[in-house]
Amino acid sequence: MSFEPNKGFHLIDSHTGKGLGYEVYASYDYIREVAQDNNKGSVFTFEEVENEYHYKIRVDGGHWGDYNYLTMSSKGWVYLDSKANATNWTVDDNFGAGLLKLSESGLKREERHLGYTQSGEKKWLSGKRFENRKGFKLVAAD
Repeated sequence: MSFEPNKGFHLIDSHTGKGLGYEVYASYDYIREVAQDNNKGSVFTFEEVENEYHYKIRVDGGHWGDYNYLTMSSKGWVYLDSKANATNWTVDDNFGAGLLKLSESGLKREERHLGYTQSGEKKWLSGKRFENRKGFKLVAAD
């Protein structure tokens, strides 16, 4: 499936088949791989901000109103915040290979590409080096 802005998608791990969702931790919703098999997770909408390669990413749902945009903290953790505070993301659709990869736009720090940090059984979305970035399959939201 090809990437289209302003359309809802599930981001599915290409190896496990699990989607991404959110979980409360320290008064924020943090993004992680869902626990259940065959669970598509939350719906992600890519809203253009500057040009065709920069987006704010809105997640349907969340525990706090108006805090539903993907944001990367200075320590690399990915959580939901307001649109005004949200991170701008660059999308790499892997040249039609079917895997979407995301990076924080415009910064020079090394760990700004999205991947997983595992803690016990949970895989949390976090900033990683380029070589450790994760590719997700796009599945259109119903």
